[in-house]
Amino acid sequence: MGKDEDEIKEIFEDFMDKGKEIFKDSKALVESIDEIQEWNSVKEIKENFSTIQRFAMNIVLVVEIATFEMAQTLKNEDKLKAASKVIDEYIKLPWYLEFFDRLVIHSLLKGAVYFINKAFGKKWDLEVARKSLQSGQDFFDAMREKIAKEG
Repeated sequence: MGKDEDEIKEIFEDFMDKGKEIFKDSKALVESIDEIQEWNSVKEIKENFSTIQRFAMNIVLVVEIATFEMAQTLKNEDKLKAASKVIDEYIKLPWYLEFFDRLVIHSLLKGAVYFINKAFGKKWDLEVARKSLQSGQDFFDAMREKIAKEG
């Protein structure tokens, strides 16, 4: 028998709280958002999207860690919804991108998941993910180092 709607809502709220806790514990990740600049030139837009891409990748990791630590099995669409909510809360796009904000965020998140899966398969090392979030090290670099050490 499946969970009822109230149970799902409660789990989702707990999940969001856990994700925010992990997020706040990741100082480098929080600081990366402060790097977002004005949106007045092509160069600034490009730099901002690069920062947002890295941020989206890290939020995907936060969501996976929260899911694991809470011993919850969430559908991918629920994970995407949670990650989208966090990103939307922390990143304020310029007015002319707000019309596309859901599409942009969804595309960034789907892309992040795709690239992690392509590089490392569907079983991510969440211990390496948490350490990379806390230290500010790129997850891909951290995973490559681990793989190199394991030989």
